[in-house]
Amino acid sequence: MKRINKHKALSPRLFFFLLFTPCLAFTFMYFPLTGARVIGTDGYLAIPVAFGLALPITMVARHFTNHYPGLTMIEYTPLIIGKTLGFLYNLLYLGGLLMITIAFLQEVIGIAYGFLINRAPLSFVTLLMVGAVVYISYYGITSVARLASFLFPAALFLGVTILLPFQNWRLLNILPIGGEPIGTYLNGGIQSLYIFYPLTLIFQAAAFADRREKVFPLSLLALGLIFLLYFVNSIGITGVFTAEGITRYLWPNMEYSRTIDLPFFLFEEVGLVFNIAWGVLSYSTITIFFFFLAHGLAELGLKSKNSRNPVSYQKILIILSSIIAGALQFTPDLNIIRAHFSSVQMVGGLLLFGLPLLLFLCSLLRVYFWRKT
Repeated sequence: MKRINKHKALSPRLFFFLLFTPCLAFTFMYFPLTGARVIGTDGYLAIPVAFGLALPITMVARHFTNHYPGLTMIEYTPLIIGKTLGFLYNLLYLGGLLMITIAFLQEVIGIAYGFLINRAPLSFVTLLMVGAVVYISYYGITSVARLASFLFPAALFLGVTILLPFQNWRLLNILPIGGEPIGTYLNGGIQSLYIFYPLTLIFQAAAFADRREKVFPLSLLALGLIFLLYFVNSIGITGVFTAEGITRYLWPNMEYSRTIDLPFFLFEEVGLVFNIAWGVLSYSTITIFFFFLAHGLAELGLKSKNSRNPVSYQKILIILSSIIAGALQFTPDLNIIRAHFSSVQMVGGLLLFGLPLLLFLCSLLRVYFWRKT
C-alpha cells in the first residue's frame, strides 16, 4: 500500500483544528473535578497553573521543528540518542499515547452507552465506535484533519453552551480566592495538566504542516483558546454548583448544561444536544489519536516474518484497532479507570510531556559536546 505523504499535507487551518479539537474534547466532561477535589473553593485556579506548565512543551516543539524540519519525533529521536535508545523511547511515547486513547475511548463509550444508545449491547457499541474510527483514520491525516475542521460548529456550540448557565451563577460560590498555600495550587495545576495531554501530538503533526513558520503560533493559539474556554467553564461551573457540589457528579459539565433554562421550545433539550456535540468532537479526537498511533508504529520500521518491507500504516491500524477493542472489553466498567485515574495522569504526563523534555535536554547536550569537541 502507498505510504502517506506527510509533506505539505496540512494547511494552517487543518493543522490548527488537528490540535484544537483533541484538546477541547479530551477531558471536557469531567476536568472540573480535579481542581475542586485538590484545591477546593477556588479550584478553577488550577487551570492557569496547568496552562503555565504546558507552555514549555510548545517551546520544545518549536526547537525540534526548526532543527528537524519535515521529520516527526519518531524519526528524529534516533538521530539524537541513537537507534536502540531511540526505539525504546518511541515505544514508551507511543505507549503513553495508547494509554490515553484507551482511557478516553472508554469515557466516550461510557457516555454513549449510558445516555444515547443504551439499548444495544456494550460490545456492539465498542465495535461500532472502533470500526467508525478506523474507517476515517484509514485514509490518512488529511481525512482526520478535515473532519476536525468540519466539526467546528460543534466546538462553537460547546463554547456558547458553557456561557449560558451563568444565569444561575453566584459570586459567593467562587470565594474566597487565594486562601490556600501556594503548594496546593501547584499540586492542583500538576494534577490538571492532563487537560493539555493532546498537545503532545504537535511533535508528530508539525512534520505534516505545509508552512513550518505557522506551527508555533498556531500551537500557542490552540493552547490559549483551550485555556480560555476551560478557565471560563471552570469559573462558571463552580459559581453554579460550588466546588463541593462539583465533586458529586461523574461528569460535571453534563449536569452543568442541564441547568440552562431558556424560554424557547428548540432549546428544551440543550443537555442532549450538548452531549451530541461533545460526542462528535470526541469521535474526531479518537480518529486523530488512532492515526498518530498507527503512523508512529509504522515509522518504527516493524517488519513481518515473511517480508523484508516494513508493515504498512493501514495494516498496523487494523491490528491496533483489534488490540484496543480487546482491551476495552477488559475494562467494561468506567469506575475501573476512574479508580486508577491518578496513576493514568502521572504515567501519561511522564510519557507524553516528560519524555519530550528529556529528549530536548539530550539534544542540547549533544550540541554542546559537539561544539566543544
